[in-house]
Amino acid sequence: MRKIIFGLAVLATTASPLAAAPKVEMPPEIAAHVPSDLRSYFLVFMVTPAVPKPMSPEIFEKHQAYIRDQTEKKIYQMVGPVTDGGRIRGITILAAASADEARAIVADDPAVKAGIFDIEVHSAVFPNLDSLKISYPPKP
Repeated sequence: MRKIIFGLAVLATTASPLAAAPKVEMPPEIAAHVPSDLRSYFLVFMVTPAVPKPMSPEIFEKHQAYIRDQTEKKIYQMVGPVTDGGRIRGITILAAASADEARAIVADDPAVKAGIFDIEVHSAVFPNLDSLKISYPPKP
């Protein structure tokens, strides 16, 4: 089982941000028990830093514009806030070529640059998210 988990982690590092996330090939003994359309992604937690900072309206607007841009480019597959008031403030699932690339993409978010969020990056496997549609209103 350890080899399978390691294999999934290795596969999760091969995604291309401008292409669909790569399909995960499962050993036959596992394939019969999991979805057939698994893909490799990165799961990013935006967390409260050790010294919390409030988000100004200006940073909020820039943060939302960055999220929209990454979503429209199909780099962010799914993104949203965590609303329970805990340490994790938001979650992003994205396609990237490596954990370092995923970290760099999310680190470019204005709210991360301003120190409002720290980030944690984890490789993950989810069913194919290509059919997920995120709709925005027209840009002003």
